[in-house]
Amino acid sequence: MLAGLSLWLLGMPMAVVWGLMTFLLNYIPFVGNILTVALVGAVSVVTFDSLWDAALPPLALIVLSGIESNIVTPLLVGRRLELNQVAQLITLAFWTWLWGVAGAILAVPFLVVVKAVCDNVESLQTLSSFLSGDPGTKQDETPQKATTGPALETAPFRTQAEAREDSPPTQAPGGKDVTPLVAE
Repeated sequence: MLAGLSLWLLGMPMAVVWGLMTFLLNYIPFVGNILTVALVGAVSVVTFDSLWDAALPPLALIVLSGIESNIVTPLLVGRRLELNQVAQLITLAFWTWLWGVAGAILAVPFLVVVKAVCDNVESLQTLSSFLSGDPGTKQDETPQKATTGPALETAPFRTQAEAREDSPPTQAPGGKDVTPLVAE
């Protein structure tokens, strides 16, 4: 199988091989781009005669990956996939330990899936807030008020008394306003 893969790669143009390698290693946070530049630099030093010619491919890769990661990706993805860097490091370490290089490549996509689930499950909102690296609300959002029940009891960034003051009274079946009961 490995021999077939290497023969298939040898038949491909080298630009496609380097592009595929860069694409896959880009998914490894913090280390992927550094590893790509190091590999391109090592092959450049062996391939080219002068040091100036050998420096051009790694420099071009640094410039292009900087443009991609700082301009193109934020424009396309926006701020929707912000992830906590500590969570990324922990996830990267865990999946690399568990599955090696394949785990390192899949660590961030796994984390994005977990964050998407946490964003949409009400009981996992605290974990979602941690994974987004966001201590509460985003700058363009207004804070949400706690209502009754678990949201009031587990108001993570406010005391229960503050949450109770901000909570609107609920309507009882008889039309009376009822203040939610919370254990002190």
